[in-house]
Amino acid sequence: MNLVAKEHIASRLPEDGVGILSEFAGVVRQLPEAPIANPHSQEDIAAVIEPAPVVTKEEQRRRMTPMRNRIRAEPISWWAGEFLEPLSR
Repeated sequence: MNLVAKEHIASRLPEDGVGILSEFAGVVRQLPEAPIANPHSQEDIAAVIEPAPVVTKEEQRRRMTPMRNRIRAEPISWWAGEFLEPLSR
């Protein structure tokens, strides 16, 4: 469920900041606006870390707002339903 990434987004006030996700983390499907990198590739990591300090606050909010809205709309009860519903078939 990758709660650390979700906690980072939920705790950012105002809605700014940059959080980089592993392409192998399941939360990438829920947070596609975040920069994504292969943690086993120095080139991938460098490519997403290098621009992070100069991303404008406007761009940070443009990415962070939909992720925060999605997290609020998809709480643990949503996640549990998504996980358990296919098992009930």
